[in-house]
Amino acid sequence: MLLIKSTVYYLSAIILFRLVKSNVFLDSIHSFCPPFTVFGFDSLFKTDYPMTDTRPCAPCIVDAGTLVSKRDIYRLLADLGRVRYFDIIDGCVRKQGEGYVMEVFQDPTAATLVVNRSLYLNIDSFDYLCLRDPSPSEAAGSGTDQPGVVIDLVQDSRILRLVPLSDPLSDPVQLLEDTQALRAAAVDVLAAGWDAEEEDSSSDSLG
Repeated sequence: MLLIKSTVYYLSAIILFRLVKSNVFLDSIHSFCPPFTVFGFDSLFKTDYPMTDTRPCAPCIVDAGTLVSKRDIYRLLADLGRVRYFDIIDGCVRKQGEGYVMEVFQDPTAATLVVNRSLYLNIDSFDYLCLRDPSPSEAAGSGTDQPGVVIDLVQDSRILRLVPLSDPLSDPVQLLEDTQALRAAAVDVLAAGWDAEEEDSSSDSLG
């Protein structure tokens, strides 16, 4: 009888050890008894338990880099304020001047406009945006002691280059108010467009 009991205990110990070695067993233990890991039990037997988060990190760009996300491009352009602009085609400057960024929007049916020293920038007009430090000539022409970055809006062989002239540190309150006013105006314009579309659709349905 003693021999039978010893054999049963021995077989039970082998089965328990093999269960402990399996991931299914430890996962069930974690679900019912999380403090089980305090004793270091799973570290002794389980070797392939995931310990790190494999999700990719969001990009971090500081003064230089390339933006392809429309949302990132909008954020960067929305509060530029006064800029020096260069219209470059095939490496040659066709037009240049100074102006103010009046509106930044996204519309596949609208154009980017640079007229009368006012810039209306449609982010759908460009494939991507490049950031870089200004060259010595660009820094000298910026009119500031500490020139910012150079912004290149690229579409095939055409570049709309923007050199910011507004300093966010000189009058941040005024800059914030201007940005908020521009964004509020853009929201009003978009809302008016949506209302017009709804009226057109309702009239079509009634007709």
